[in-house]
Amino acid sequence: MQKIKISELACQVTKKMEAAGYSSTTIWRMYSYALIPLVRQHEAQGVEYLDMDIVIEYRQRIFMRQVSGTINRKHSSRLLDGVDKLTRFNDTGKLEWSCPSKISKYKLNKFYEFLLSEYTASFDIYPSLWPGKSTS
Repeated sequence: MQKIKISELACQVTKKMEAAGYSSTTIWRMYSYALIPLVRQHEAQGVEYLDMDIVIEYRQRIFMRQVSGTINRKHSSRLLDGVDKLTRFNDTGKLEWSCPSKISKYKLNKFYEFLLSEYTASFDIYPSLWPGKSTS
C-alpha cells in the first residue's frame, strides 16, 4: 500500500464514514475532536505521514487526560476510536467496525464459578427484579 499524508488520510476516513452511513454530526465530531489533533501533532513534529510513535504518544496523552479528570471516559473512548479508525484504515484501506469482546480470557476458579452459577440461577427465582422478565 502506498504512503498517504496524514492530513489526506484523515479526509479519506471521513469520506469512508460518510459512505458507510455515519451521520454528519458523528463524522464532524470524529474529524474535529480526534483526527485533527492527531494531524496537528504530526505537523508540530514535522512528520507528514502516519507515525506510530506519535500515535502512541497521542494515545498516552488521551489516557493521562482521562486519569487527571480533564476528560471523562466516554470522551476518551471517542478519541481513541478515532485514532483506531485512522490506523486501521491506514493498515487495511478499509473502514472496519470494531467491537472488542466482553468475554474474559481468564478461567474462574471453583469458588467464583459457584458464585456465578448462583447469581445466574437467581434470575429464575426473582423474575420481577430483572428487566424484560415477566412475573406471570
